[in-house]
Amino acid sequence: MTSKYISVWFRREDYYAFKKLAPSDEDLPRTFDQWFDMASKRNASLAARGFEIERVLIDPQEFAVWAQSAGVKPDRIAREGFAIRKAGGSAKPAA
Repeated sequence: MTSKYISVWFRREDYYAFKKLAPSDEDLPRTFDQWFDMASKRNASLAARGFEIERVLIDPQEFAVWAQSAGVKPDRIAREGFAIRKAGGSAKPAA
């Protein structure tokens, strides 16, 4: 059985909204292009190790409302949890 990896995915036009939500989040590189390169390489590495990759596009406004209502910091862990919920809760993030 193949393990599934939920990959949080951003639209270029939404990236800076996520940066504003968590300005000190070191898991978000300075630019979208840096993030895209990092995320693409991570996904390729995981796919090479046998993971099924599911990109889950998240919306910054929807995420911000969810994070506030859940009482969580809008950081990487929250983004991953939100993406997993959007994907139906069938996977967990890989380390």
